[in-house]
Amino acid sequence: MDGNNNILVTDKSNNRIRMIAGKGGRVTTVAGSAQKGNVDGTGASVQFREPDGLALDEGGRLLVLDGNVGCVRVVEASLAPPQRLAPKVQPAVQDPLRIDYSKLLGDVELADVTFAVGGQRFPAHRCVLAARSPYFRALFKSGKGMHEEGSRAAGEDIVIKDVSAGAFCVLLKFLYAHTLPEQEDCGEGLAVGEMARVADRFQASELYAHCVEQFMEGLVVGNVVARLVQAHDSGLAGLQEAAMDYFKANALAFQVSYVCSAPGHICCISCRSAILSHSVLRSLFQAVFLCQCASVSVCVCFCVCVCLLVLVCQSVHVSVRVLLWPVCLFHR
Repeated sequence: MDGNNNILVTDKSNNRIRMIAGKGGRVTTVAGSAQKGNVDGTGASVQFREPDGLALDEGGRLLVLDGNVGCVRVVEASLAPPQRLAPKVQPAVQDPLRIDYSKLLGDVELADVTFAVGGQRFPAHRCVLAARSPYFRALFKSGKGMHEEGSRAAGEDIVIKDVSAGAFCVLLKFLYAHTLPEQEDCGEGLAVGEMARVADRFQASELYAHCVEQFMEGLVVGNVVARLVQAHDSGLAGLQEAAMDYFKANALAFQVSYVCSAPGHICCISCRSAILSHSVLRSLFQAVFLCQCASVSVCVCFCVCVCLLVLVCQSVHVSVRVLLWPVCLFHR
């Protein structure tokens, strides 16, 4: 009997393997034919000589004792293996330590420090944060609050600036219970790269690596330039490198998209008050112009748009040499 409760039998006199399925006892042929023989294969192409033994292995294959031939034949039948042979799925075992520490996160009574973040107060425990984050360990040992220039009075909240309450909540869940966010916005509506920046600031290395991986998974041709700008603004090399690597790997696809909607791709840069650095612009130019399939229209369009971009932004951060570089490269 297979894993679906179908009965398998040998039809010795007809050299076939039969299946009896369903409440009505519908009979079908799984393998073999009326012709006797010693031929391997599947289905009707298999030939037996009065098979008189049958078994089913854990992979759903038939093991047929072909008595007159004196061998055991293995027939690929793709049947459901018997329940006793099915792989045992171990139930997920939750780490009791994580469970206990997650309970501790909400225990206000035993908290010995409070953070003021984004208009909200977060009670916490110094020993847990110090053990999980070098940043907090150094902070508590120094006796200073988040006002970097001075110390705080005893009993006062530690004020953390430039961090949203949602991002700090995700950080605490990670530090207490090692919980990694499933979504890039962490279910808190966070901006792209915001959680990575917070994880980097508070030296939560595994959380930071997880955020970079999520950032990479969210890259597509239509958003890579916008995300590159966001990564550049965040100041995180990991996000910026991920965006540039994706851009370079998909330069041709970007060119095809760019021909159709060049203003859309450059708008995300031109509407910002700060323009990308020289190194990022050079990398963009290299990705577009050095692709073997780059067309003249794409090159000219990209050059014109970037030149107009600098004129509009009136930025002093990009030199004429950088702007002329792609044109010289194109004429080589």
